[in-house]
Formats: sequence, structure tokens, C-alpha cells
Amino acid sequence: MKFKRVHGQAKLVDKLIDAKKKDRGTSFITKPEVTAIVTRIFPDLIPESDGWHKAVFRVRSEDRDLVLKIGRKEAIENDYRVYKRLPESVRHRLFARMYWHTKYCLLQEYGSKTQVSLADVNKLREFGYQYGLIDIKSKNIRSVNGNLKIIDANMVPRKFSPIWRTIETIKLILPEPLHELIKKLAVKH
Repeated sequence: MKFKRVHGQAKLVDKLIDAKKKDRGTSFITKPEVTAIVTRIFPDLIPESDGWHKAVFRVRSEDRDLVLKIGRKEAIENDYRVYKRLPESVRHRLFARMYWHTKYCLLQEYGSKTQVSLADVNKLREFGYQYGLIDIKSKNIRSVNGNLKIIDANMVPRKFSPIWRTIETIKLILPEPLHELIKKLAVKH
């Protein structure tokens, strides 16, 4: 297994989250609670960003740019499932490498933030649509070893890909505040 030390940390994060969930009687803990646990126990993991479903922590590594994504079990399993469903022949050309996951944690190559042209986004989208990938946008694309790769996407059955392509095209023309409002309303229900 690659990155055993980080894997051990991830397993401990899983246990601490389970203990906190049990104490509070909830299905998961808040992102600020996740951040507090992680930064207190593992000061070498640096908060990177807060996604819609996951908190992201940069992992110090001398030879790779890695992050540990932490979120609900379903979100972590879904990310890993999307990655593994891609054929091996294209998986690493299209998607940033995922090494392993635990109950609530996933270790992934992350790369660096970069300006992504609309043409590059559309090229990755078109490539992704062939495999049922959706939700490919510039903020989910990073430069990994000089190549543009997706760091987060969702998957639908290929037969629904044309429908989702139309939905994503409509989403692209919506103003950002309206798009965020729709996303918040969708999550509440």
C-alpha cells in the first residue's frame, strides 16, 4: 500500500469521526468539526478547501502533490467508484490518481491550481461524456505533472449522458448566484 503513514492517520480520523457521531447522535459531523479534529491531531495536514460534500487537506509529500478528502461515507465511496469505473486505459489520462480510501477519507493526487481555458474544459467534458462523467468544470480541473486532470466529477449511466449534457449546458448559462441557490435548495430536499 502506498502512503501507509497517511493511511494510518486516515483510519484514526475515521475512528474519531465515528466517536463524535456517536456522542452527538448524528449521521455525520460538521466540516468545522472535521477540520478541528484533523488539524489538532495531525498538524502536518493543511486545510486546503471546503467542497460541497468534502473537506480537503493537503498532505505534505516530497515527491507528490496529494490531498486527503474527508466526507460522508457515501460521498467518499461515490468518488472512488467513479474513478474505478473508468477503463484503466483512460483512467489516469483523464482523472487525478486516487490511491485508496477508508470509511470517510480518500487519498488523491491533487496537482496545482491553474487557469483552464473554456476549450480545455469542453475537451475534458466531451471526453468525460463518453464514459458518463458529469459535473466537469474548471474548478474541478488541476494541473497534475503538467497535464490537466479532473479531480472531482460525478457519473451517470451512459444512456443518460445526452440528457445530462443538456442539463449541464443550461447550468452553464445561469448566473452563478442563481446556480448556487438552486444547488442549496436541491440539497435541502
